Amino acid sequence: MEPSTSQDGFLGTPVLFHPFHGENIELLEHRRRALRRVSFEKGVVFSERALLEGECFFVSIEGVEGGWSGHLRIGLTTIDPDTRPSIRNLDSNSWLFSVSPFIVPFQNPLTTRSLPTEKGSLIGVYFEKSVGTPRIHVVLNGFDICPNFGPIHSDQPFFAVVDVFGSTKEVRVVHPGPRVPARLYTLCSDRLRCLCNERKCSLSGLPAPLRTQLEQEWSRDSRDASYYDWEGVR
Repeated sequence: MEPSTSQDGFLGTPVLFHPFHGENIELLEHRRRALRRVSFEKGVVFSERALLEGECFFVSIEGVEGGWSGHLRIGLTTIDPDTRPSIRNLDSNSWLFSVSPFIVPFQNPLTTRSLPTEKGSLIGVYFEKSVGTPRIHVVLNGFDICPNFGPIHSDQPFFAVVDVFGSTKEVRVVHPGPRVPARLYTLCSDRLRCLCNERKCSLSGLPAPLRTQLEQEWSRDSRDASYYDWEGVR
């Protein structure tokens, strides 16, 4: 199933979990949910197809279970789940990030943002090749981080892989809707545009190259010149 991309750069085709999974996993809701029935391990699931560059595979944490140590792991693998691989061989061809409540952006005691290990958290993974070799990004409740996996020398397709591990009991695939941009850059651009139109911020504080780039993009994308309040933006 190939994703359809519209002219404005939005992905609309959902990516479900692959039918192949760890032995303690049960897939529900037509492979939209992954529930680990027993134990704390053997809860690996894959995306049903390889991801495109910049395409983020999101899951939400739907259930947690006390009494276990460790949490969900998420990343990418070059192992095609169609081959029914041995789950034990994942480490040699996969890059997995262990989600933790102690990740730096979430240590501020004044923030009201949910910890990334809590029920309802939205976790995503994607890759980019703009730096030459693939670079993996993990998105934790809106925070984009780039784990230090070291150089990744592979030109093979990347599948998303999620390990429903430890206290993480259940996850659900969250699909970007037809009007949700595929790349984080577009998300940030849209958010800035909204804040500027509401006069909650100004582009004047941004570096000149970025300010010029955003103004050019917003002007080009506008189908109705009245959509942008340029006095408010500047």
